[in-house]
Amino acid sequence: MTSSGYKAPAVHKAFQLLRAVAESENGMRLVELAARVGCSTSTTHGLVHALLREKALIQGDDPHKLFLGPLIADLAFTDWNYAKVSRLAQPIIDGVRDHVQATVFLGVRIRTRVMITATAEAT
Repeated sequence: MTSSGYKAPAVHKAFQLLRAVAESENGMRLVELAARVGCSTSTTHGLVHALLREKALIQGDDPHKLFLGPLIADLAFTDWNYAKVSRLAQPIIDGVRDHVQATVFLGVRIRTRVMITATAEAT
């Protein structure tokens, strides 16, 4: 897909907001978020509430703090590549489990974290 044509600035800003929240260690307040991405607080407020409705963001125990919501993980796990890799790898990790007689995990590194995609539990 080429980069010419309509740029959908609201979508771009929404992803900037999600990225900023993802990179924060302790959640973010709306005002901090607006400053981080260079939006007005009213624009940020509208985008945040849309992302809250979709469950791409959630509020923490402190309702002023925003965190990534369950939709983000749902979208990541819906990707057919994860399911395909896990299905193909399952016989291999089952064999490793049987050989080492211990639980084996298959993980995918995503930036600085690991997402477990398949397991073979020891008997």
